[in-house]
Amino acid sequence: MRSKWKKALGTLLITTVTATSVTVISVPQLTYAEAATTAADQLILNSESPITSGATLRSYTWKSTRNKKAISVNAKVIAVDLTNPNVKLDVMTGSGEQFTKKQTIAGMAKEYGAAAGINGDFYNTKADGAPMGPQVSDGVVMSTAPLLAGYYSFAVTKDRKPLIDTFSFSGLVTAADGASFNLNGINKAVYWYGKPSVHAMNDSMFIYTSAWGSTLRAVDRNTDLLEVLVVDGIVQQIQPGAIKAIPPENGYILRTEGKARKFVLEHMKVGDPVSYTYQMIGSEFKPQADASQFNVMIGGGTLLVDKGKPVETLSLPNDADAKSARSRTSVGFSADQKFVYLVTADKTGSSSDGVTLKELGKLLAQIGVWRGINLDGGGSTQLVSRPLGDTTAVIANGLENNWQRPVVNGLGVFSTAPKGQLAGLIVSGAKFVLKGEQATFSLKGYDQYDNPVDAADLANVSWTTTDKKAAMEAGVFTSSSAGKTKVTASLGGVSQNYDVQVIGRDDIQSMSVVTSSSVAITNSSIKLSVKVKTKSGAERTLPGQLFSWELQGIEGQVTDNILKVSSVKDSAAARIVAHYDGYGATATLPIGVVQTIADWDSPATDLATAFASTAGVTGTVANIAVEGNEQNRAIELAYDMTTGTTDTKAAYVSFPKGVALSGQPQKIQMQVRGDQSLNWLRAEMIDADNKLYYIELEPTVNWKGWKTVSADLAGLKMKYPVKLNKLYVASPKVGEDERNPIGSVAFDQISFLYKQAIPGLKQNTAKLTLGKKKIEVNGVAATIDVAPLTVNGRTFVPLRFIVDALGGEVQWDPVDKRITVFRGSQMAEMRVGEKDMIFNGQRVTTEAAPISKNARTLVPLRLLSEQFGWIVDWNDKTKEITLR
Repeated sequence: MRSKWKKALGTLLITTVTATSVTVISVPQLTYAEAATTAADQLILNSESPITSGATLRSYTWKSTRNKKAISVNAKVIAVDLTNPNVKLDVMTGSGEQFTKKQTIAGMAKEYGAAAGINGDFYNTKADGAPMGPQVSDGVVMSTAPLLAGYYSFAVTKDRKPLIDTFSFSGLVTAADGASFNLNGINKAVYWYGKPSVHAMNDSMFIYTSAWGSTLRAVDRNTDLLEVLVVDGIVQQIQPGAIKAIPPENGYILRTEGKARKFVLEHMKVGDPVSYTYQMIGSEFKPQADASQFNVMIGGGTLLVDKGKPVETLSLPNDADAKSARSRTSVGFSADQKFVYLVTADKTGSSSDGVTLKELGKLLAQIGVWRGINLDGGGSTQLVSRPLGDTTAVIANGLENNWQRPVVNGLGVFSTAPKGQLAGLIVSGAKFVLKGEQATFSLKGYDQYDNPVDAADLANVSWTTTDKKAAMEAGVFTSSSAGKTKVTASLGGVSQNYDVQVIGRDDIQSMSVVTSSSVAITNSSIKLSVKVKTKSGAERTLPGQLFSWELQGIEGQVTDNILKVSSVKDSAAARIVAHYDGYGATATLPIGVVQTIADWDSPATDLATAFASTAGVTGTVANIAVEGNEQNRAIELAYDMTTGTTDTKAAYVSFPKGVALSGQPQKIQMQVRGDQSLNWLRAEMIDADNKLYYIELEPTVNWKGWKTVSADLAGLKMKYPVKLNKLYVASPKVGEDERNPIGSVAFDQISFLYKQAIPGLKQNTAKLTLGKKKIEVNGVAATIDVAPLTVNGRTFVPLRFIVDALGGEVQWDPVDKRITVFRGSQMAEMRVGEKDMIFNGQRVTTEAAPISKNARTLVPLRLLSEQFGWIVDWNDKTKEITLR
């Protein structure tokens, strides 16, 4: 698409050069200077990795002081070597190479094939979505400099020399009769300039080319707007108000107001030829640089570094945000003009403190910037980089608002290298696997220019492993025995090893069961996974099918990762136990009860509803009979998002007063008739603090017909009581071309799940006497077949009798020689003779191991108090032990 713009505007560039002769710019040769920093400033290089030939990504921590307090800032730097012919810089424009179509920097990099990039120019967030400053992309002028003072731009000449300067614009539009009128700019959004402030469109004439992607041009108020359509240099249409069209590639639209409008009416008519000329020149270097001498230009803000030193007096000193610590984006170049630096400094809560503009200047100087400016920052700050071997650039910096904001343009790093020879392989996968797990290892490759190798070129890779008992085929590794091994990928004389550990029980430090629901209820489905941490500190969350499962308190079946609860026993809690290689962990869920708040089958279960939407979205909400059955009714939401004007478009079933919910609902579920639109499906709730929660019911509506959908609410930490406000479908801007903007969904059986209180533990008291075969529980005496005893100064007590007395249960596995104790939500596993025990999934090493006597297991008394939290009293005189 870049060649299209060059073709479209190439003639324009030739016709716009003034009679002044064009001279190749001569940027003064600069020398290195030490950066001016304080003794407290420290720049720490954390890592450096290649992006592509001629570009690297560096990660820094910058430490300084602000108001006598230490600050720490995370900074990312893309260093681009302009002497390397295999890399180039260029400006990325929104989407489709057009202004007004904002996009994230990651989205731009993907669309245009950039290996890396940062966000670019400032823009009016309430205007058209076009850059404030000038823009030259691939040698083509896309936008011109505004009539504003103090704004600098970054540029790269056609002989690959970087420049930072301020640029001015002047131009003329000439009618057929020879009369001319000043041209104030090309492809400009609404802005104000001067003192007192003047609207840039007043009495002015502007040109809009096919690079302007909207049918409206700087329309922000009622004026005497007049527009002129020019095609191939001939006036085709003169229209009061806006011409509702995008300018053609072989033409443009003149936008006029006031005196410019009067000029058009007096000097132009349909069929007349019209021409224009302009120049956009720099101000600080001699001879002055003309726009035609640049391959790249992007607008920015104030000058921050000059001759290697931070600038004391900013060119935009009254910027309200200059003294605030924010996320920042900047660009600069080295003293020898060989390197360009694309820089971000993050403000991300407590992990990075952000910088003021003057602090940014200090940081840039320490990085090695000779001359540098800031670009748009704050919520716009984004730096993306392509990891070695990957095909897509991903966000690499911390985001100020944890969100990638769509912006108007960015500065991209592009590889121009030819396809190279395979230079390296990258194997990725789990650092540990379970016995019997089919673990897939992925492979990426990079060539001699650090560019990714096509997946098709890696098809003939061979895989091997040092584990002789393992199977290894097409990157899938399976082993039946624990131990450390290597996986190796080889291709064309290039190989890469990857260390992997097949773990057994003795390698696990902790294991915990993760459930998708906080309650268990008949006919419900619960997704199961298990989080495993090894003794070395590696962690994975693994799918449920890799474990064996034991259910207590409920009946059900675990298939793959899903527990389908078929019935609930006479219990207030469900115990879901995962086992792997003799290591266990449990999750205890309260038994849930369902409250259906609406099914619309009768007045008693009917809720008042209304249609609502974001701007421009139309639709209806109606009470319908389900499949013609008047006794079974539902609420249907029909929607049309084609005329929506917001980035995220949504259609709502609104409950006008909100549906007040009793108690503390743990889960929302309902029946939904899908339309396969691929839109989001969500619910909106509000808590007692008026905080809104957007609940994802399904990430995409990818089905037709009726389906049960649900979402867990327990983890949201809402303040009760809460209300249900809306049910809705939504389509965000990213990926909206893949979704159907027109459709209808229906809702029925809207229910909330509540948990029953789990009964408290029995508050029994047990008494034993050292050396005596008796136990007293709540004052009732009984005989036991093994007495408490002392071994090496430690007191041991019979486990089963104690657990039974305190309301727990003991299980014995004769094959694995494992004792398992359950009491309430507690679970403990131990083995006679082993000091390691598993308590609630966590490995604990005790001072003494359990022992066996007369086929009974005895455990150290101290273990019961420390791990189970039981209160233990010892009467030294009577040798009596009391537990409760």
